[in-house]
Amino acid sequence: MKISKAVGIDLGTTNSVIAMVGKDNETIICYTDRSGRKTFPSVVAYDRRSDSLQAGAPAFAKRGTAVDPVVSIKSHMGDTDFRAKTGPRSLAPVEVSAVILGEMKRKMQEYLETNGYEDYVVDRAVITIPAYFAANAREATTLAAEKAGLKVEVLLQEPTAAVLYYTHQHGIEDGIFLVYDLGGGTFDVSVVKVDGGEAVVLGIAGNNYLGGDNLDERLAKYLLEDLQNDADMGYDLAGFDANHDPEDRRRFTKLKLVAESIKKSLSLTHVHFEEFDNIFTDKAGVSVNLALEITRETFEDMIRPILEPTMDEVRTALVKAKEDYEVTLGMVDAVLLVGGSTHIPLVTDLVVAHVTDPSLPEHTKQPVPLKYEPDMAVGYGAALYAVVTGTAALNDAAFAVLSGDQLAIGTMAAGELVLAPTFGPGSGYGGESVVEGSLTALHGALPQAIFARVARAAGGFSKEYPVNADGSFVFTGLLSENDPEPYACEFVSGRSSLVEVTFDAAIRNAPRAQVALSRSYFIETKRVDGNTEMVPLMRQGETVPLTRDYEFATNPSNSYFAELRFFEEYDFLKQITINFPEPVAPGTTVKLSLSCNLQSKFSARAAVAGVIVDTQFEASPAPPLPSREDVAKDLREARAKIEQIPEAGKQIVQQAKLDRLSNELEAALEAEDSGKARDKRNEVRRLANEISTARVLAPTQGEFEDLVARCERVNGESDKGSPKVAEEIHAVANSGRSAYSVDDQARLTNAVDELNAILNDLTTKDPGPGGGGGRPPLWMLVLHFGPQVIGIIDAAEARTDLPDSFRHDHMLGAAADRAAVRAAMKACTPPLPTHLMPDNWMTDEEAASHFSVVQRSYQKWEGIQNLDGVVTKRAGI
Repeated sequence: MKISKAVGIDLGTTNSVIAMVGKDNETIICYTDRSGRKTFPSVVAYDRRSDSLQAGAPAFAKRGTAVDPVVSIKSHMGDTDFRAKTGPRSLAPVEVSAVILGEMKRKMQEYLETNGYEDYVVDRAVITIPAYFAANAREATTLAAEKAGLKVEVLLQEPTAAVLYYTHQHGIEDGIFLVYDLGGGTFDVSVVKVDGGEAVVLGIAGNNYLGGDNLDERLAKYLLEDLQNDADMGYDLAGFDANHDPEDRRRFTKLKLVAESIKKSLSLTHVHFEEFDNIFTDKAGVSVNLALEITRETFEDMIRPILEPTMDEVRTALVKAKEDYEVTLGMVDAVLLVGGSTHIPLVTDLVVAHVTDPSLPEHTKQPVPLKYEPDMAVGYGAALYAVVTGTAALNDAAFAVLSGDQLAIGTMAAGELVLAPTFGPGSGYGGESVVEGSLTALHGALPQAIFARVARAAGGFSKEYPVNADGSFVFTGLLSENDPEPYACEFVSGRSSLVEVTFDAAIRNAPRAQVALSRSYFIETKRVDGNTEMVPLMRQGETVPLTRDYEFATNPSNSYFAELRFFEEYDFLKQITINFPEPVAPGTTVKLSLSCNLQSKFSARAAVAGVIVDTQFEASPAPPLPSREDVAKDLREARAKIEQIPEAGKQIVQQAKLDRLSNELEAALEAEDSGKARDKRNEVRRLANEISTARVLAPTQGEFEDLVARCERVNGESDKGSPKVAEEIHAVANSGRSAYSVDDQARLTNAVDELNAILNDLTTKDPGPGGGGGRPPLWMLVLHFGPQVIGIIDAAEARTDLPDSFRHDHMLGAAADRAAVRAAMKACTPPLPTHLMPDNWMTDEEAASHFSVVQRSYQKWEGIQNLDGVVTKRAGI
């Protein structure tokens, strides 16, 4: 019998870690090479002798050679247009990562077999990703693992994994942590709350193109300048171009190796003298030698501009935590420093100066950042989380299927049943344990009416349990609490024994965590006026697995299929194509469900007239490199908005951010890195949008979400509540959320007013026999129905089937009526968001004249719009 137990993998930019929790469900077993190193270089290189690809230490050793190993591939994950070259091979990022993961899988299997785990199989994994990874990058990570023969149980965010390890090791059940994760090529910051041992993400921010590589590059440029300015040696390094000249690129790679060594030394000492002979040959073939002294102060001066922007991301994550969860910096217990680059003393200094220093107006409770195994914490946290995914028992047939043994699979009969039972860790208290699990059919189909016979090997316990139709089961009342003595389990159907295995019921307090979306997602839809609108479906910070429903009407010009565009913030992500089984009438309602699972894969299903139809979810094509004209336009618009900021201090801060982004954009364009250029361009647009939103929109998005939540709660509690009202709340909430993405104050105001009207309807008691007691105040009715009346006027004017004579006789005054309704709404708009104002802030007597304007306009234009029995919109006054 083989045992499948998921491993945890930190797939890093420069180094990776693979680990597993041992048989006791406590000890962490980490792959360690012959030199005692627990990290695995994330490098791939072509090997001429074997005509194959190498990964890890052998590939790392070839950096700076003509083989051109592939490094830092993580920064390009999800970029389908990018190709990495090593030797004669040209590889997509997914292929490079698959080689790395495949070699890690093989090494870990060998390591387990030589350390008393010869029956364990490495076939499942919890893989960590940056908290701010985009959807395409997450999907590419899952695909790479599958190509390497690993089933991905969960894609876990790196800061969350680090918190799991830290709190588990120190026995912390509750707390709020700010995780500052600076790795080799990515930077993440997350605010994570641990509640009862479970980690919940409260705020996320980051930069997928910032890490130790940037620091090495900056120092390497300093070294290059020193060599170019060495008049005594006179090296021929003119016209140096590492972006386009392969030889210069190799020379610069060797300088980065020297820079990396200096960087590590300066983390421990204040002065470093570097003497390095024959680094490379210059363009004249002369051997280049380096000899210089560099101080930590000099190094910090050159990298400070790279590291200081991380504090902007810290503030962004804290703002999100405050808006969504009312968690402030003063409520944060401590900062956790994670990632190899946090060994640099300047990182600690910056975090102290901006976040933890007790002299700050607001600071964390712990005055000093915590640094606990920063290189290993993410991988170890992933291994701890992997315990939750359970242990699978594999007989020879099941092992053959999972290992892809085609010869063994080919000998199986068509209906032969191959099962793999999975048992989660025991849980419970008071001497009783509960074990949950599932029975999966790897070959054939699960039979009906399965039950499990469970008996303790030492005797004293025997019980039968039902197995659900989907294979899930729960074994309760088991006797062992902490004793790992095994139980025998036989799964039976009728008189047939299906499979026999053993498991233990020892209680394991395995850490749990929620996986949060790192970006927000939208559907592009067309309004009645023909303009497009971005309707938000999934918000950053929501936890997966997640499903959102969207309802729309089919296009009158197409009866056979519908197409929708799915966006990740500003980027077109996927196209959803729905093919109808039969032609449908114009305006037919289509219900679309979009889902994101624990592996960060998106899927879609659609229903038309109660029939589920096939839905194709096609990835977007690789976008081109942004044009310099488009980039210049975005930068001009962002600068114009910054100039409108009234506070001089805030204007200076935002201008500094924009200058940094402008430089990064220029560098990406020069290197023709389309993925990085696109992301940086989106940051510019996001910066401009945030400036507008912060200056104009009210209420804040956090206050708006509080109002939505209140409506949903009251709808669930009120006698007047119903699924129809829930749908109305959902529709209005989506309209309001979209206002934040397009900076539309009018739309937001209308959404707030409609939610308040719904809330009043739900909370107002019905009038008694005397009547009159249940009507909302007139000022609220004006705000509720005013937008609908304007919509009726617009729709009536848009009708093309009315004769000119009728228009002349009955439809004069549309502009005047529209203006009058708007004036009435303005007069009834409270000085604060309506949910903050009492109902009686304006009396009915004061609002009566305004209500009459809305009522008269409604009666006039509703009658025109409903001519010939055609009812397109009713206000319901």
